[in-house]
Amino acid sequence: MANANRPPEKPPGPLASAAEPRLGLRPASSVGSLGMRARDVGVVVVAAALLLGAAAGMSVLSVNASITLTILIGGVALVWLRFSPTTVAMQRRAASPSPVQASARAQFPLTPETGVAIIERLPDPIILLDKSGRILLHNRAAGTIVGKSAARRHISTVMRAPEVLEAVAQVIAGEPAQVVEYEQPVPIERHYQAFVAPVIAAAQDIPKESARNILILLHDLTTLKRAEQMRADFVANASHELRTPLASLAGFVETLQGPARDDPEARDRFLSIMQDQARRMGRLINDLLSLSRIELNEHVRPANRVDLASIVNDTADMLTPLAEKEGVEIVMEIEPDLPQPFGDRDELVQVCQNLLANALKYGGTGKRVEVFVGWAHPPGQDAGPGSSGRLKVSFRDFGPGIERAHLPRLTERFYRVDVEQSRQRGGTGLGLAIVKHIMNRHMGSLTIDSEIGAGSTFTVFLPVEPTGQPSRGSDDVTQKPVDAPFAD
Repeated sequence: MANANRPPEKPPGPLASAAEPRLGLRPASSVGSLGMRARDVGVVVVAAALLLGAAAGMSVLSVNASITLTILIGGVALVWLRFSPTTVAMQRRAASPSPVQASARAQFPLTPETGVAIIERLPDPIILLDKSGRILLHNRAAGTIVGKSAARRHISTVMRAPEVLEAVAQVIAGEPAQVVEYEQPVPIERHYQAFVAPVIAAAQDIPKESARNILILLHDLTTLKRAEQMRADFVANASHELRTPLASLAGFVETLQGPARDDPEARDRFLSIMQDQARRMGRLINDLLSLSRIELNEHVRPANRVDLASIVNDTADMLTPLAEKEGVEIVMEIEPDLPQPFGDRDELVQVCQNLLANALKYGGTGKRVEVFVGWAHPPGQDAGPGSSGRLKVSFRDFGPGIERAHLPRLTERFYRVDVEQSRQRGGTGLGLAIVKHIMNRHMGSLTIDSEIGAGSTFTVFLPVEPTGQPSRGSDDVTQKPVDAPFAD
């Protein structure tokens, strides 16, 4: 009954004795046995010395004989403790890996190559510095930040983040781990949290001071920051732009409830206006949600190739009814055998829809819209041999044109050249802002050329990498190996 409340013993396993002191990879049991044997022999020697001393005191043995016998017994005991078969066996077991640990290591081998491979595949950027701040190694994710040839370069030459550099300097000086946030404004705004901590090598033959390295672990906060900004912008924009149509709806409802209650003609006219305002609010909310979604993923480069000619043809087919309504002819010119750039098909369809619809609505007086798809710069002609080329899609109308003073602000949210005309045409003031952010995600650009009386041309450019070459921003950074990752 005394053992009834005793907790059950855990079965032995690779981690069962993780908290026990060890000699090498052996549990402390063998070391404890050696200590117990040493204590037992010591007790025997002390007891023999006491007995021989008592014998000398009773004149059974002389003092010299007692001392001599005590020394001899102690010497024999030490020799037996050191060279007995049991002691040798215990020492061998203590110095050799246990079968359990050997089995665990066989099942989970962790070689330097395995460790590098694991770090290489981690999604978060990891950088290892030596004690002087030079880069010893980095994984693929960090290659997009420090570059492919960053090995052996000082961190300050490849990372322009004062917060991170200050944290590295503090950790090198002996301070504890640091956590800082910083912003990377170009080419696309991104936000990171940097964890900077010292790393001490475990090798016993490396001096502690020379083995102090610095680990930088970066965590991308861009999506979180964009979500926070998206919520703030949505509330601000929605409250601003929805105020006018809501006020109109409220006014018409009051009129219908009062003076126009028994006026069928006024009631029909007011209901028609209210329907237009409700549709306008619906378009505005859809555009705001679309813009927020695009901004949220603006820092993520598309990974699939798309057929740009097919996208433009499909867009023209979708907008043919609008062209017929406006009395405008769509003239298409598409160069043959164009390569397929990396892109998001749905977003590029939205770009073409916005630009072609604007050309049909605001340039319809020219009765013709010309659409061109082809090379802007073939590979090797815009930035030297082996460079990526660029495709362009242009939409040219022959309408009244736009004054040059307005051109720089056309991609701003809710900016309109003619507010009344834009509202009559069903515009929300967000179309070109959506186009701009989509092109930012695709590493492309938008240009606007216009001349009063001669029409306007809106052109988007998309980079085209050679076939087989990964897109920029993809997982294509090659790790630079170093000879001694944990030594200076």
